[in-house]
Amino acid sequence: MKLRWVNITVCSLGGLLLAGCMRAPNSPVVMETYVQKYGVVVPENDWKSRGEQGQVISHLKNGIIQTRTYDRGVLHGDVTLSFPHSDIVEKKEVYVKGELQKAINYSIGGLPLKQVCYLPNQRREVTIWYENGVPCSVELFAESGDLTEAAYFDTHHEQDSQVLHGDGVRLVRDMYGQLIAREQISGGELLMRTTYHSNGSLKEEIPFVNGVIEGVVKTYLPNGEPNTQEEWISGKQEGITTVYQNGYKFAEVPYVQGVRCGIERRFGAGSTVVEEVTWRDNLRHGATLHYVGGTCQEEWYYRGEATSKLNFDKMQGLFSS
Repeated sequence: MKLRWVNITVCSLGGLLLAGCMRAPNSPVVMETYVQKYGVVVPENDWKSRGEQGQVISHLKNGIIQTRTYDRGVLHGDVTLSFPHSDIVEKKEVYVKGELQKAINYSIGGLPLKQVCYLPNQRREVTIWYENGVPCSVELFAESGDLTEAAYFDTHHEQDSQVLHGDGVRLVRDMYGQLIAREQISGGELLMRTTYHSNGSLKEEIPFVNGVIEGVVKTYLPNGEPNTQEEWISGKQEGITTVYQNGYKFAEVPYVQGVRCGIERRFGAGSTVVEEVTWRDNLRHGATLHYVGGTCQEEWYYRGEATSKLNFDKMQGLFSS
């Protein structure tokens, strides 16, 4: 299994992530300028005939400016994208003879937010900064994608967690220092992710095996009360999910391969069953039974649509023959 950090990014920065060759946003080019390496602006044909050395500056319709630096027609130097309608750089990549060496995201104030250094043997070093410019984390990933070494810091630059030789605790914070998640790492792989609400209370406990969710997932409300207890196998809900309301069991919902399938039971006071709902492929299909005052009232559904038992039996017979 190769651990890939796709669900939560350390010091979450609103989805900012640079990897691979940076492409201009999908916006038409309004104007393009060709600059020789000595700083002289020349026509496109002249720039190409002289060996494509220097910069190509593209002004896009959405207000973003892209600058690419070339040496003999190969990317060599900085490739940048500005913030819309600004000359302030938002994203930068650094190339050496066509090979990507470094990728950086910046704040509107010019401070670095995230940097990815591409090292020999396909290793990566990822550095994240807080909004105030203090480092949040430094992580080293092996060629396999496993997290091998890491250090995590609070907003005062005090180290409060680490990963050594693939073992330790990975801390996930937002750009202001709020703890989002705590991840237990062993052998470079994720074993358990614990997430938190904005008030600091426990939100989720998620176990992993071989990079996918496996085991019992527990979720909680901001006030600390249980929300759900879910059974997962190989990354999909499989088995009974228990739903709570006001701290008490409200429903037991069956899942097969990630979708509701089977008879869901809903509870009243204590463990009394007050309703049973039949599901198939995430749709009500069959009888829904309501237990009220010692009586049982029926509703019937066929593939999510309300119907009568007579029509249900007819449709079942028609499509099963």
